[in-house]
Amino acid sequence: AHFSYNTLLIHRLHIFNLFTRTPEQKARTCFDLWNKALATEKASTVTALYHYSKTKYGTLVPTLSNEVRHTKAGIEDYFNDFLLKKPQGKIVEIHAEQHAGDTIASGLYDFKLTTDGVTSTVPARFTYVFTKDCKIVTHHSSGMPEGEGSYQLRFEKFENIAKSTTVSN
Repeated sequence: AHFSYNTLLIHRLHIFNLFTRTPEQKARTCFDLWNKALATEKASTVTALYHYSKTKYGTLVPTLSNEVRHTKAGIEDYFNDFLLKKPQGKIVEIHAEQHAGDTIASGLYDFKLTTDGVTSTVPARFTYVFTKDCKIVTHHSSGMPEGEGSYQLRFEKFENIAKSTTVSN
């Protein structure tokens, strides 16, 4: 493919910005790429953001499944189901650091999920390990276990509303 000098320069500046940002800025940039991939509602687009080495894909420990995913088929299978809920995440709190070229980020996020026209916000916690080019090596997400805003309470309420809407229609 033929690229103009300006296109190559812009690409290099973008890559340079990824390398020179603070760990928190880098983590937010990588999360935003992942969140935009969710918005495409294409499991293959989201799965493509998970790191692939010669022997395996990155590891996904998902919020809405008991199964740890570490293959392309497994990750894509999870997102085929998860994307039906039209998820969109928003970081609430983040802590990040660099280690051996990777960005490790942990914190809290809220997810808006929609089922049968009913939208609910589900609070969750996360840990990501991103490579220098924002590929996901490890992604762990779990619902908040305690309190009024806990994942369990909110998700049960969300499911009950969705069921009652389906039954009454």
